[in-house]
Amino acid sequence: MNRDRIQGQWKQVKGQAREQWGRWTGNESDIERGQREHRAGKMQRTYGVRQDEAREQIRELQSRY
Repeated sequence: MNRDRIQGQWKQVKGQAREQWGRWTGNESDIERGQREHRAGKMQRTYGVRQDEAREQIRELQSRY
């Protein structure tokens, strides 16, 4: 397992925790940031891409839809 995949897995967990915290506190920005972080971590873990590449791919997808 390479470093990017391990970091991606950690990022997924962190994103889920941030999203849940946002739900408990009613903070929409935390929910959104948690979801983005979770998605980036999932891409990073699955495809082994760097963090900045994952973020860029997510921005492209969000701009399309």
